[in-house]
Amino acid sequence: MKYAITGHTSGIGRAFCNSQDVKENYIGFSRSNGYDISNAKDRKRIIAESADCDVFINNAYCLHYQTDLLYELYKVWHKSTKIIINIGSDATDRINEQPFPYAIHKSALEAASLQLGNTGSQCKVSLIKFGWVGTKKILRDVNPKKFITVSKSADIILQIIKLNKIHNVRVITVLP
Repeated sequence: MKYAITGHTSGIGRAFCNSQDVKENYIGFSRSNGYDISNAKDRKRIIAESADCDVFINNAYCLHYQTDLLYELYKVWHKSTKIIINIGSDATDRINEQPFPYAIHKSALEAASLQLGNTGSQCKVSLIKFGWVGTKKILRDVNPKKFITVSKSADIILQIIKLNKIHNVRVITVLP
């Protein structure tokens, strides 16, 4: 299997790319190597350069652009037997007293994943909603008592990919 992933240089993305199953079989797209998902031309390049991949991990968060990337990728992949894994958040399930843009953007990604995953297309679209993941930023800024390690997050993504070969996993929430 060949994987494409956005946000591959840190956190969940980096752990995923360092996985034994993935190490030599991926292409990564991050700002650090010249790809910005907020740029429409970069999104088109990402999609074109992912053409020979079997799985796309839509991991990089950047406002609503993660959802834009999903729709644009799906337009190209919808007739294939490929798999798209969107990395969401359980922040969409929490009640916030103030508007929380991150949760709003992840809610849009969730709605798009559900919509596209229910079309009957051969392409499988999944959303993994993680609770707190112990990325450097989360540990520094939030320091939750319980969290999922980045390496465990990578393992979970690989398990969902394997499960998607047999079944259609639409949404799963994984909490610490």
